[in-house]
Amino acid sequence: GTSVSIGSDVSIGHNVKIYTSQIDTHTMIISGVKKSLLGDVTIGDNVLIGANVFIMPGVSIGSNVVIGANSVVTSDVEDNCVAAGIPCKVVKWF
Repeated sequence: GTSVSIGSDVSIGHNVKIYTSQIDTHTMIISGVKKSLLGDVTIGDNVLIGANVFIMPGVSIGSNVVIGANSVVTSDVEDNCVAAGIPCKVVKWF
């Protein structure tokens, strides 16, 4: 199975979605077969996740991170930064 790991001092805004599985749309379009992509989600310590954020399967968010509201986190976010957008990218380093 998959898991979600959340560190200490993490604040999560309203309507945040954390996914550990999704349909592999590439395989579905090419072959017509519905296949799930699975991945653990890890959130470090001292993290603020804004409202309406989507966190996709297999993503790791480092420590001392702010994720801006309405972002879609599709890849790992390193420690000590502010990240935002669709897809989520680092916009500032601490």
